[in-house]
Amino acid sequence: MNTDAHPPKGFSIVEILVAAAIIAGVGIGISSAWQGLMRLTRTSAGLTQAAVLSEETGEALELFRDQGWKDYVAPLADGGTYYLYWNGSAYATSTTPVPTGSGDGYDVGFTLSSVERDTNGNVVGSGGTTDPDTVLATISVAYANATSTPISSSQLLIHDVFSN
Repeated sequence: MNTDAHPPKGFSIVEILVAAAIIAGVGIGISSAWQGLMRLTRTSAGLTQAAVLSEETGEALELFRDQGWKDYVAPLADGGTYYLYWNGSAYATSTTPVPTGSGDGYDVGFTLSSVERDTNGNVVGSGGTTDPDTVLATISVAYANATSTPISSSQLLIHDVFSN
């Protein structure tokens, strides 16, 4: 009787170890991909919130203009950094950062700079005449208490359209 004619039943230890290694490798790969996706999602959410805060700041500055140029925009020192926040009933500014948003929060700052125009009325970087009815708002959003560069930055020209 030849015992080699019948194949062995079950799996050998080598086959089990190879299968376990393949399953572990696939599991580790899926876990790493998932962690990378979650990190990317958090980063994207932070950038999106910073962009929304930047846009909201521009709209708040336009609201300041609409409520009264002389009372809300003109008093802000040329080149000084201000931080926008909601005081519970209206937008307000501070010269010190006021964290806003969820989580650790964001510092939403802006500066107002004078604008110069050439003889044709076009905005120029320098060498023109200062336009007292227009300012350049530079808005920046950074993580609260961060010393790094802003994560969102934009510029907006604001003009005293209502002469108020």
